[in-house]
Order: sequence, then structure tokens, then C-alpha cells
Amino acid sequence: MKNKKAAFLMGETAVKLVIAILSVLILIALLATLYSSFIKTGLGDKPNVEVKSIYEELQKLNSQTSGPIKYTVLYTPGWYLTSSTQRAVCGESAFCLCICKSEDCQQKSQDEVEVACTPTQKFVSISGGYQGYRYDTTTPEETREVRGITLKEAPSELTLFYLDEKVYPRTEPKREDGQSDSLPPTFYQFKEEWKWTLDLENWMDTSGTEVAEGVFKFGSWIFETHFQVDYERYSDNIATIKLLNKYKTDEEEGKNFLERITSESNGVYRIEV
Repeated sequence: MKNKKAAFLMGETAVKLVIAILSVLILIALLATLYSSFIKTGLGDKPNVEVKSIYEELQKLNSQTSGPIKYTVLYTPGWYLTSSTQRAVCGESAFCLCICKSEDCQQKSQDEVEVACTPTQKFVSISGGYQGYRYDTTTPEETREVRGITLKEAPSELTLFYLDEKVYPRTEPKREDGQSDSLPPTFYQFKEEWKWTLDLENWMDTSGTEVAEGVFKFGSWIFETHFQVDYERYSDNIATIKLLNKYKTDEEEGKNFLERITSESNGVYRIEV
């Protein structure tokens, strides 16, 4: 009788031990899942939080409140801030603002967010340091519109503005090698005739181009560095400017042409880095 009772107790103990072991294993698996989720959506989600926070601040600006507003970068110092009009980047949105871990803006890791973009109702122009182009007597120290810029290490502060300009902005398509493009976006606007600019200040007509000895000149804009690469990468916008010249004084036809490749931005947000 005692043997039966002892065997029963041993069996009961074994069952409890198995249950305890299974419970520990389940707990370990659950903790591992939670940790992985934390890495991916906790730490990794900070770039999404950052870019959306920047855009929320930009949305406070308008024609009556043009800024400036100061924004301190919290999570992504050292990351690359850029803006785009390309569907390959922005999806269904006409414009988007992105923060990327590297300048090629490629998502390579499955464990962390390396590219965070948010759609924007207006184009976001990014203004930073000299990027290898100049306008007439522009000095290397002067701030100009750029395609994107690497944020300074903490503390990094952005200055946000609003420009009450209706423009058709266009960024270059991504290069086939996937590398970043330092060339600024091109802006088009009708002012009695179609004009274009790279800095939202110096507007030029759509005629006149000159290429010689490593210098590409279009209007008053001069590209002096890395001529072969710059000229090839900028060829799409050169062609656009030349085609737009056919509709030089025709606002509606010019709009119809531009809307095949970009969208009108009713106002422009500007970030100075």
C-alpha cells in the first residue's frame, strides 16, 4: 500500500516538475519575444517618432505664422535628413520627409528601423551647407537648399520656417547604384512666364545652357565639382527645363506638363540645419 502511495506521489511530483519546466520554458520564450519586440518597435521606432515630431512642428507654420520654430533632435543625431517628390520613396504621397541611418536611405536590417518617412502635404525644403554648387558669388560658407544633410551630433537643433510660395518641386530620381544624391531639388513657378530655381530666391528663365571644361552652367547656376557625375545625374531636370521652355508664357500648358512628373506644393516648409 505504501509502495503504491509512494509511486503515486512520485508520479505527481514528476508531473509538477514537468509543468514547472514547461512554464519556465514558456516564460523564457515570452521574454525573448518581448525583448525582440522591444528592440524592433521600441528602440527601432524612434526614427519614426522623430520624423513625425518634426512634421508636427512644421504643420504649426503657415502664411500667418511663418516661424522660425526651433526643434531639438532627440533620437537621431548623426542620421541623414532628406526630402523627396519621388513615388519610389514617398509611395502614394506627392511629398515626404525622411530620416535615414545612412545617406543611401536603404532599409537593410530586419531588426531595426533604418529608414523612416512621413508623407507631407507640402514640400519640405532642406537648407544646409555648401554642396559643390554655387550661384554667382555664393561663398562656400553660405547656406543653400540641399537634397539632404547629415544631422549634427547631439545636441542638434533645426530651425523651421514656412515660405508662402506656390511651386512645383522636383527631386532627382534615385540613382541606379542606389547612392545618395547631394544635388538640390529644382523648383518651377509661373511668374508672368515659367521660371526655375535651386534656392527659392534666384529665379531664372528656362532658356540658356552652357557646358565647357568641367563646368556646367544653366542660367546663372554653375556646377563646378564632379562635372561628369553631376551632369549625368542632373540630366532629367535639364531636359525638364528645356521642355518647359516650350510653354514659356503658357501657364496652363506648363502646369499640365509639370503635373506629369511632379505635383504643385501650395506653400513650402523649410528646415535649416
